[in-house]
Amino acid sequence: MHATYRNYARASSRWSQSLRIGTLGVFLTLATSAVAQDHDPSTEVLIATLEGRDAQAAIEAAAQLGDRPEEAEQVVPALIAALMWQADPFGSQPRSAVSQEVAQAALAALHKIGKPAIAQLKTTLDQTESDELRVEVLLALRGIPQPGPGAEAALVRAMRHANADTRYHAMETLMSVAQRPSKYAIVLTRQLYDSDAENRNTAIRYLGEMGPAGQQAVPHMIEMLQDAPRRRQRSNYLALCQALCEMGEAARPAIAVLKEKMKDSDPRIQTSAALTIARIDPSDLMPIAKLSSMARDVADNKEGAYWAIRTLGEIGPEAKVAMPLLKELAASWSIPIRTSAIRAVVQIDPDDALPLLIELQDDRQHEIREAVLRAMRTYSPNVPEVANAVVEALDQPFTQIELIALENLRHWGPEAKHLATEVRQRLEAETNVHRRKALAEVLSKLEQIPPAELE
Repeated sequence: MHATYRNYARASSRWSQSLRIGTLGVFLTLATSAVAQDHDPSTEVLIATLEGRDAQAAIEAAAQLGDRPEEAEQVVPALIAALMWQADPFGSQPRSAVSQEVAQAALAALHKIGKPAIAQLKTTLDQTESDELRVEVLLALRGIPQPGPGAEAALVRAMRHANADTRYHAMETLMSVAQRPSKYAIVLTRQLYDSDAENRNTAIRYLGEMGPAGQQAVPHMIEMLQDAPRRRQRSNYLALCQALCEMGEAARPAIAVLKEKMKDSDPRIQTSAALTIARIDPSDLMPIAKLSSMARDVADNKEGAYWAIRTLGEIGPEAKVAMPLLKELAASWSIPIRTSAIRAVVQIDPDDALPLLIELQDDRQHEIREAVLRAMRTYSPNVPEVANAVVEALDQPFTQIELIALENLRHWGPEAKHLATEVRQRLEAETNVHRRKALAEVLSKLEQIPPAELE
C-alpha cells in the first residue's frame, strides 16, 4: 500500500478517533446552519450536490443528509461514496485536504444517521475492493455504538483480510462497539500471529484489558515470550508483559518463562519480566532481589540500574525492602540515577521518602531540585514542608523550578486554597505580563474564580 495512505490510515487510531468525531460534530452543525439559511432542498438535489465538484457545497449537502435517517436506503450509499470524494480508491495517490474534508463531513453524517446506516456499511465492508474505502467504512462503523451481531460478524471477517490496515481498524472497531468484548478473546488470540507488529500489539493490548477473561490466550502469549525478542519485535515483548500484568493470577503459567527472561542481557527485557512476575505473584521476592542487584550495579551497568530503579518504583509498596538502597542511590554521582531514585522512593513509601525530599530540595544540581518539586506533587498541600517548598519556588521567576511549582498548585486546586494569599501577593507585585497571566491562572484554580476577575 502507498506509504502516504498507510500513514493516514494509522493516524485514525482509537486514541485520535474521539477527537476527530468531536471536531466533525461541530463542523456538521455549522455546515447545516449555512445551508438552512438558504433553502431546504430535496434529497435528490442534496445527493447530486454531494456528487458534484464543489467541495463546500458537498460538505453542506452531507450535513443535511445526516439529518435524514428515515431516507437511509437512498442517503447512505451516497454518503459512503462521498467517503472517497475525488480520491484514488486504491490509495496510489495521496488525498488532497479538500477531499479529506468532504470525506469527514460524510463520515459525520453517517455517524448521525446511526443504526439505519449499518446494513449498507456492512455490505460495503464485505464487497469493496478498495483498501482505503474499507478503512473509511470501518471508521464509520466505529462511530455507531453496539451495531449488532451482524456488524460484529462482518468486523470479525475483516480481521482476516489480507490488508494489514483493514485488520487493524477492524480490530479497533470491534473492540470499540462490541456489546461484550470478552467474547472475542479467541478471535484476538488468533491475531497474536498477525504478520504486522502493530496488529499483534493491538491484539495483546485488548487481551490484557480483558483481565482474567483473556486467560485462554496465555499459552499463546507464553509461546510469544519464548520467541521474543529473537524473532519478534521487542515492542511485542513489552506489550505481552503489560497484558500479563493486567491478567494477574490468570497469567501464573507464564512465570517460569518470565524468570528465564530476567536473565536476558537487555535491561528492558529483564526489568519488564521482573515487574510482570511481581504483578502476577506479589509474594514472590525474586523480582525485587533481582532488581535491587541491578540497581546496586550502577557503576558497571548504568542503563540496567536506571531501569531497575524505575521498575522498583512501579512495583510500589511491595518493594519497601529496597528503600535503603534507593535512598543511597538518590545521592549517586549520576543525575538520571538520582532523579529516578527520588521518584521511586515516593512511589514506594511517600511518608518515609519525605525527609529525603526535604533534605534534597536545596541540592546544588537544578535537575535534582526539579525532581524533588515534581515528587512533592504526590503529597497533600496541607503538609507544611511541601507547601513551604512550593511557595519558595515561586520566588525563582522564569525558571523550570517556578513552572513546576505553578503546575503543582494547579494540580492541587482548591485543596491548596490556603496558599492563595501567597500567590496573590506575588501577582500584585508582578509587572511582567506573562508571569502575571500564569499567576492569575493558578490563583483562579485555588479560589475557583475566573482569571479575568483577578486582573
